Amino acid sequence: MQIKTKKILIIFLIPILLATVGFGCKRSCSSGTGKVVKNEVTVTYWSLFTESASIDPLIRVFEAQNPQIKINYKNFGDDYVNYHREVIDALAAGRGPDIWSVHHTWLVRDKNLIAPCPENVMNINDFKASFVDAAIDDNIIDGVIYGIPFSLDTLALFYNQDLFNQAHIVSPPKDWEAFREDVQSLTLQDEKGKIIQAGTALGTGKNINRAPDIVALLMMQNGAQMTDANKTSAAFNAGRQDQSGKSYVPGKEALDFYTEFASPKKAVYTWNPLSHYSIDAFTEGTLATMFSYSFHLPTVKLKAPNLAFKVSSVPQIADSREVNFANYWTNVVSAKTKYQNEAWAFLAFMAKKENMQKFCEEAKRPPARRDLFNIFDNDPELAVFAHQILTAKSWPRKDNDAADNIFEDMIEDVILGKKTSAESLNFAAAQINQTMK
Repeated sequence: MQIKTKKILIIFLIPILLATVGFGCKRSCSSGTGKVVKNEVTVTYWSLFTESASIDPLIRVFEAQNPQIKINYKNFGDDYVNYHREVIDALAAGRGPDIWSVHHTWLVRDKNLIAPCPENVMNINDFKASFVDAAIDDNIIDGVIYGIPFSLDTLALFYNQDLFNQAHIVSPPKDWEAFREDVQSLTLQDEKGKIIQAGTALGTGKNINRAPDIVALLMMQNGAQMTDANKTSAAFNAGRQDQSGKSYVPGKEALDFYTEFASPKKAVYTWNPLSHYSIDAFTEGTLATMFSYSFHLPTVKLKAPNLAFKVSSVPQIADSREVNFANYWTNVVSAKTKYQNEAWAFLAFMAKKENMQKFCEEAKRPPARRDLFNIFDNDPELAVFAHQILTAKSWPRKDNDAADNIFEDMIEDVILGKKTSAESLNFAAAQINQTMK
């Protein structure tokens, strides 16, 4: 009887053992190679502007190295307004992405939605050694890494080579004084004083692509501190003293310089509120120079395939330190995701030098790593943008769209005579402070 009982017991236990070993494994199972592989995890990644073809090859490499992690990538095109709304709504509903892209100015605003990078994935010293200063300033908050950018764009000077040749200008200007002289040579008016060829698109707020960025760049080049040390209030309207002890307001000087190009009373008058939108005027061949980013290169080529244009570095203040302007998107991990480690592992993978180089070469974008600034040296267009990443700066804004509107209104109030430049500057600073509370 004992033997029969044991046989019956063994037969009874066999299905249970089969259910718990192999067929019924819930947490891990054999891969057939003797290695234990965890259950597959799918990490959802939402982004903008980046076609799947630019990132899919790297995703496949990451997945091959990490067979338990799958990356589900979705590109939202270029509609960043609806994109941000959809991300926020999805996160609130508990169906949001594990990784998502944010404009670098959104980091402070959306900080509570973001899971910081674990120290064992990437530490701050490694981040600072790898990335350019603008990325360090923006992505490290309170001593913790909150985002990892794959690329970083900068403002550059687009110029019409044919119009430069006709004006006998041999090379693009390197400083703003030379730029002013070139603009006067490039500007043409008819007998009634109407501008028929503009030397540059500067001076107004509404019909110039990224006018707020250009004004902020001029302010920073002139020595203005855009915010206080705590990054909690505007400071671009604050006064300073030069080496001789003379007081001046660098932000006001920059605003005055910018708006001169839209003042009929000035020698550099070349633009006004009735001018065509800057990119349209440039592609139409009636605008000699404009300031824009590398992502507008395809736009210009598409609109004007026969236009002979080139790209040069942004003019600087003579005998001063070089300052350029950064504009880019970074990548963050949702605070609500169940897969923070896996998500950050992918971002750390993309941050590696060889992977970022492959991505930037495929996507045709300037990199965010300092040791990659020269990867486009053989590309006469992208080399300009890439070389500027080492000296690029930005400034913290809790609401980038609001800040853009405030700066555009600041410019328009000056050129329309509604306020003096000092009044407009102070009013803009007060409005920025409201958005930063």
